Order: sequence, then structure tokens, then C-alpha cells
Amino acid sequence: MIKINHIENINNLKKKFFRDGYVKIEELFNTKYLKMLKKNTSNLKNKYKTQEIQIHKNNRRVEELFKNNVLKNQISFILNFKSIYGLQSERFFNPPKTIGFPPHQDDFFIRSGRYNSANLWIPFQNVRKKNGSLFFFTKSNKERINSKLNLKSLNDKNFKLSKFKRYKKKSINCNIGDAILISNRVIHGSGGNKSNSRREVLVLGYIKKGSKFNSGKTAKRKPFQI
Repeated sequence: MIKINHIENINNLKKKFFRDGYVKIEELFNTKYLKMLKKNTSNLKNKYKTQEIQIHKNNRRVEELFKNNVLKNQISFILNFKSIYGLQSERFFNPPKTIGFPPHQDDFFIRSGRYNSANLWIPFQNVRKKNGSLFFFTKSNKERINSKLNLKSLNDKNFKLSKFKRYKKKSINCNIGDAILISNRVIHGSGGNKSNSRREVLVLGYIKKGSKFNSGKTAKRKPFQI
């Protein structure tokens, strides 16, 4: 059974989301439920594989989570969506020594328009800097899509974000049960996994009904009703 907690300070979280470009939602999920979901989505044939995409298409548990009314209504309220659709799902299995994901904007890939899509990042264990926490350039969600930033950052590990020094870089610790809702324009990334265990995460992607989007050759995104 899916166990989602009601968010008591949801109005404050909504303000933080639009102000900073992201918001951590503490104790959103029941930890026993997450442990079950982790096991249910851990069918790795290749132990060196680090990512699977669109798992909701073949996993009933993930599809049910998308359609859970408590979760859906709370996320749509924070995002200010009158009608919310699912767009994509990703499962990350980052093993020890996995490098982090460089700074980027999610809408560089999705192209839905500012605030028309967002990702919910759900860790399956406590996450700290040692095993690869997310970092954000706070309030950078006001930026346009910066192709140079995204292309250079993704392909050149020595690329410097000098233009964005005016934004405070902040790493976010999470406990199992917490989640982070990420604006599609905020500049963010993740650290490498320097621990001895996998850093496992589920990401649910949402889009406002009727918004344009880039399906992607690999991702093959397609909005679906939830």
C-alpha cells in the first residue's frame, strides 16, 4: 500500500519552490514503503548499470505512485498546475566511485518552458555529500536556458561556472522519506559517490497539461494522464 504523508506547511514550501527553484519536502514518504519500492525497482541485469529510464511503462508500482491522489494533488499545488500529467521516470543506481552529474538545467533537455515541468527526486537511503547529494545554485531558476552552460558543463569537466557566481551554491542533505522537487530551469547537479554503497534514487517527472516538450531520441518522453 502506498503511504504518502500530508504536507503541513505546503504554502511555505510553494513559496520556497518559486523563490529558490527547488524545495526539500521532509518525511513525504513512509520509509517502509520506500524500502519495498526500492526492492521492486532494483531488477538490475547488469551490476555496472547506473540508470534506467521510463520504468513506469513496465513497473506497476511506479505507475501507481504517479497516480496516487495524495501525492499528485500536493505536487500539483506546489507547482501551481491546474492539470498535471506524468512525463518520465528514471531510476539511478550510482555505485561507489560513480562520478557526479555536472551542473545543468532540466529544461535544456525537456524544452517545456519555464515552470511547465518539474522533477521529484526520491532517494532510497540517506544522502550526504559523501554518497552524492544534490547541489543547487539557489535562485538560478530565473535564468533562461543556457545552451553553453549545459553543453560545456556536460562535456568539459574543467568548465567553470564563473557567470553564475552570484548564486549561492548549496548542497542538500536528505534522509530516507524526504524528496526534493526541482524546477526545470534551476542550475543543479550532484556530487560523486565516495561511499562504499550504491546511492539509489527514483525520479518522477511531471508536466503541465498541454505544454510543449522534447520527447528525446533516447528518453522517448510522452505525457500520460495521472
